[in-house]
Amino acid sequence: MKNKKIVVSVLIISLLFFFGSVAGATVASIIRNPAEEDTTEFSATVVHVEIKKVGRDERSIICTEEYGDKLMLPNSRLAIDSDDLSGLEAGETVFVRIDNVWLDQFEEARVMYILALRTAEKEIVSLSDYCEYMDAQYSKARLTAMLLGPLFLLVSIHCVLLLKGVDAFRKFRRFK
Repeated sequence: MKNKKIVVSVLIISLLFFFGSVAGATVASIIRNPAEEDTTEFSATVVHVEIKKVGRDERSIICTEEYGDKLMLPNSRLAIDSDDLSGLEAGETVFVRIDNVWLDQFEEARVMYILALRTAEKEIVSLSDYCEYMDAQYSKARLTAMLLGPLFLLVSIHCVLLLKGVDAFRKFRRFK
């Protein structure tokens, strides 16, 4: 009886992971990167830039006169040169691009992730840089799901067979 509970538990967990893998792969395939018309560009006046370490990640908070400290760039994810950000000077005008999906929540949001950042003279992060990064992340998610999904399906099938009294690996066991 105890063995049956363990097999049922493993079956439920493996089915959850299998369907989670399928859902993750589906979402990664459906999501599209924002085009320029899906984003809005704002101008802001830099007060200062804070570069914070969060574990292995590095994030830049661009404090501006207009928006305070809510504009954030996740540097490590976009492979941004920290010198470009630390080179932003107080009083300098920057242009930031955010996804239109977040426009309604812009005022209430504590943090707003920037998709693109530029000054009048230099593009620090372009929208295409962001899209390239996201494409790489989506392909990693699809690959992981394609590798793990079938594994969890096989574990689920094995558990169902065990519940029906069929041990597919019986031949491979030396001792009983």
